[in-house]
Amino acid sequence: MPNTDDLKGRAKEAAGDLTDNDELQREGKADKASGKAKELIDDAKDKATDVVDKNSDKIVSGVDKVTDKVDQKTKGKYHDKLQKVDGLTAKLDKKGAAAAEGEAVEGAVAGEATPTDAAAPPPAPTTPPPAPSTTEAAAPPSFPEPS
Repeated sequence: MPNTDDLKGRAKEAAGDLTDNDELQREGKADKASGKAKELIDDAKDKATDVVDKNSDKIVSGVDKVTDKVDQKTKGKYHDKLQKVDGLTAKLDKKGAAAAEGEAVEGAVAGEATPTDAAAPPPAPTTPPPAPSTTEAAAPPSFPEPS
């Protein structure tokens, strides 16, 4: 179904044809192209949303594994930021579960409380690994003086 940009473009292009106005014809073609681009973007967004909804459990599991590995490799340096990522993907998982059950889940996207949020237990507190001891800390590399 044509959107407003497409219809506006068709009208401008037709008016440009009738009046032999090349600039109006170009504007019409540009508006039509803009309308087509918007339609394609909307279609891609809808398809991406469907894929995420159908695979939210796999996405959450993968992100959880990655954040755990990054936390381990960085020795907890980015622990707080990684917890935020895990929290956001938990919302995605709740949204996917609710969508599978046919529930409305608008609040999960906007950050509002949903019935699923109220039933879920709070995440278990985790503590970051201890900071490396002074014997483990290496001195910063020294660089040669420029010549």
